[in-house]
Amino acid sequence: MKALMQELEVHSYGKYLRNRRVFFDRGEKTKLRVMRKYSYTLAFENSISPDYVTEKFYQPLMTGTVPIYLGAPNIDEFAPGKNCFVNVRDFNDPAELAGFVRQADPASFQTWRTRELNARYLRKLERIQKPWQQVLGGLLAARLSANKPVLNAGKPHHGAKQPSRPRDDAVSQS
Repeated sequence: MKALMQELEVHSYGKYLRNRRVFFDRGEKTKLRVMRKYSYTLAFENSISPDYVTEKFYQPLMTGTVPIYLGAPNIDEFAPGKNCFVNVRDFNDPAELAGFVRQADPASFQTWRTRELNARYLRKLERIQKPWQQVLGGLLAARLSANKPVLNAGKPHHGAKQPSRPRDDAVSQS
């Protein structure tokens, strides 16, 4: 990132190499709002290992900015479409990457939104989604059969009974 900052103007809001500040920070909501202002977002993972893909890759895609990604070597499996990000690994050095970014049209990285999604991405999404659906389905069935609320989304209303704590000797069966 340091070397890239010598080649391109980079606005850094994070803890590392910060050169910009947000004065009214509301966490992720603010991060996404700020991100929308840019054509590109540096999406550098904390770890470079297979399958380690975090919100750093997906948040730029959500906001319509192009992630410049450094992280999982198999990132193509996690990309929702073709040509939706810039892979730092495709360049020999920061100067070459900077030259590409200066010349590239960020709009060309948005065409994936109107095309079929990447088949590998869909398979990966399905593998992740099915177990969660099963867990939530089981939770929903158990709650409904016990006449308990499915979600407790806040404080109880006036007069509502507080849920009792499990006894110390209670055991869960799996």
